[in-house]
Parts: sequence; structure tokens; C-alpha cells
Amino acid sequence: MRATTVIAAAGIAAFAFAGCIRYEEHIHFDRDGSGWVRARLVVPRATADVIRSVMARSADDTRPLVTPRELDRRLRRDGAIVRRLEVTEADTAEVWDVEYAFRDLETFRRLRDEGRDVSLTWRHDGRYELAIVFSGDAEDGVGPPASRPGAGAETAASDTGALARLMHTFAATFVIDAPTEIVAAPGGTFSGATATFSWSYAREGPAALQSKTMHVIFRGEGLNWPVFETARDESPVRD
Repeated sequence: MRATTVIAAAGIAAFAFAGCIRYEEHIHFDRDGSGWVRARLVVPRATADVIRSVMARSADDTRPLVTPRELDRRLRRDGAIVRRLEVTEADTAEVWDVEYAFRDLETFRRLRDEGRDVSLTWRHDGRYELAIVFSGDAEDGVGPPASRPGAGAETAASDTGALARLMHTFAATFVIDAPTEIVAAPGGTFSGATATFSWSYAREGPAALQSKTMHVIFRGEGLNWPVFETARDESPVRD
């Protein structure tokens, strides 16, 4: 998961008690293309300790969990207006709360993996189609890390097994507020100008950890948004 995509909602105690890794993100767009993001990541303390232990044996020293200071630096570097960045360490869970604003769509796109995870298309039916990718694959650190040279096969297998067991508890929810009425949200639910997407390992199995693309199609009246070419091979979405 990319560091600038971080959050969850109420019920922290319940998530921690259940041993769940819970991620929730709320993305809001205004008509002028500005907006804000609120995110929360809830990780049980025992789970966080295992992740750090495994990452410490990784071949890549840069992969341990990002620090709050480093996350703040990255967000500000990419143009975010950071409103809140807190890490709370309780007896049961480690909770990351992040909130930031963006001035325009270009900034939002840059904040999402340098634009690779966002596309915006103008459709011939007078609607916009926004696609946002949530990367949950091994490339972004969810999968097992490579072992250090010389590490025993037994240790590597143990690390892989430990991470795999932890990710069985993973669940994610995204809420996206469009600036106008939403007419379709394939793979999610929508009402008015708000769409919701969610998935979990318990429901989908390993597919829950792979990249997910959230499509939101909304009316284009009164909007003059830029169009971004997609950098990924996505099938056209029909509503």
C-alpha cells in the first residue's frame, strides 16, 4: 500500500479485538477540483510487531513501515496541505490518522503514486469517468519481502508464512464524493454523489490483496476538469 493512501473509521477497539488490519479512506472532490482526503489505518499491536520484525530481515532496508515524519515530508513534497497526521499506540492497536487537502486535480493525481493510479476520462455521453487504483500487491509492500543474501530458506519461509497469515485479516473501505450526481460505480454502491467500495480477505481471499480499480461515473454539467490519460490497461466501463 502506498504511504499516501492511509486510513479507517470508528470502532477501533472492535477492529483491534478481532485482530483485523483495517484501512479506510474518504476522498472528497469539490466542483473546482480541490478536495480533501481522510484516512485511518488500524493495525493490531501484535501484527505491527510481526511486520517490523519481518521487514527488518528484508533485503531492502527502506521497506520497514514509514515513519510519521517521513510520511509528512512526502505529502508536503507532493503538494498536500497536511491537516492532521497522528499515530496512536494503544495496548491493543497502532492507529494512523491522516488528513490532507489538495488544491487541484493535478495535485491529487501526483499524490497518488505520481499519477499512475489516477485517470479521468471525458465520455461522449457528457459524463466523466474517474478511476482510482488501490495498490495492494507485493510491489507495494503487502506481499512477502525478499530475504537478505545468506538468509536461510527456513527463515524466508517463516517470514512469508507470517505475513500471509496476517494479511488474512485485511479489509479496506473507500468512500468517494464526486462533485456532481454519480450515475454508476461498477463494483461498488452509490447514492447521490457518494460511492462506496469495500473488500476483504475473508470475502475474496488472495484477490483482496491485489490492485483494485474503483470507477466512478458522474455527470459533467458545470464542470471543466482536465482529462488524464490512463497509464494502465483498463477495459472500458459501461453503465
